[in-house]
Amino acid sequence: MNLALTGSETADQLIKQLVYLRGIARRIVMALTESRVEIKESKRLLERLGPGTPEGARAATIVANLGEVELQARTMEIEIGNYLMPLCDALDRTATREQIFEALNINTADRNTEKVREHAAPALDHFKTTGKYPQAHIVRVSRQGGAWTSDPALLDTLVGRVHLAGSSVGLTNDDDGFFSIQDETGRQLLLTLDQVAGHPALDRMSADDRASMDAWSAHLAERKALRVAAKDGQP
Repeated sequence: MNLALTGSETADQLIKQLVYLRGIARRIVMALTESRVEIKESKRLLERLGPGTPEGARAATIVANLGEVELQARTMEIEIGNYLMPLCDALDRTATREQIFEALNINTADRNTEKVREHAAPALDHFKTTGKYPQAHIVRVSRQGGAWTSDPALLDTLVGRVHLAGSSVGLTNDDDGFFSIQDETGRQLLLTLDQVAGHPALDRMSADDRASMDAWSAHLAERKALRVAAKDGQP
């Protein structure tokens, strides 16, 4: 499919581009997921057998080749993201919300719920009127009631793939900050670094989410250490 924006596209033409890009993005995600599994297994094999064995050498080649595949996939993700910005702006001006929902096959129960009216719509108005995100539009509100749970015991109940949905460095000097951990059902747990560190559920995160979480963890730990040192130095 030839992707281009000339300003003369109809709503149907723009929606076809959106659906096409969604299909590519899904294939990229699937390829990355499969690649990470294969890389992980090949690295284990390489560590066990060493690069001097035929099997180890083959595993090293697989790791290198799949690393290149991941780099290409990440580049494609960036290109898709860059194209989506003007595409979404054109859709916002040309297509109706209902048309977009139909094209993306979003459940009708999620389209005009009380949550959307109460939370998403005012946020969207704010983003647009302030000029911060003029191209913003609502696709779906997935956060359900009770999602903002802070019980670390619920880490054991997370379903499927686990995502880092957000992080905070703390709003006050005595705030340790928190991580927002989300599972495939949309449930989110708001937990501090001490509560979430080392839990097996984190093994179901993507490599990028783990890297981001590790970076924020180091930052939060440093902030906490500075606060403790400053408190200990007070008379």
